[in-house]
Amino acid sequence: MRDSQRQKVYTAERVLCRYETKYPTVKDIERYCKKIIRSTWFIRHFGNHSFRVHDGRGRRNAGGWHGWGGLEITLPLWARCDRVILHELCHGLTINPPHGWSFAKHYMELVRHFMGKDAYKALKAAYKEHHVRTRPKGTRVISPEARQKGIEALRLYRERKAASMRQEGNDYQI
Repeated sequence: MRDSQRQKVYTAERVLCRYETKYPTVKDIERYCKKIIRSTWFIRHFGNHSFRVHDGRGRRNAGGWHGWGGLEITLPLWARCDRVILHELCHGLTINPPHGWSFAKHYMELVRHFMGKDAYKALKAAYKEHHVRTRPKGTRVISPEARQKGIEALRLYRERKAASMRQEGNDYQI
């Protein structure tokens, strides 16, 4: 499956650098992950999960997946901060594509709950700026006022159409 949002997500995520907390050792990362995964909020939203943290030294990239033993993440030295930890945990919580709308939505939720509202607002603005989808295609949220305006416009269109058809001698029913 094509990962069309990958670069958009990475670019938008950069705004979180100023909010991040570093975790220098694997033990520190394990403590942070345990705090996340055992939190009531996380269990309510994602269910019970076990996890494993792998030392990523010698790797270029961080990685996250859902393995046989639960959520697994591998973090090289450069990636040992909360924004990357949450990103990689999120890979274990979502299905394909790896950076699709569900990934982006869950990542925003994790950032809001574990990095704070300021980080969440910055990420949300960056997602909007870089056109990162957080809902499936074709699902638009429309306000009641906009919906009513659309209904009224459709009603007026139909009335005009009926009037023009009557002028031409055709019988047009609304």
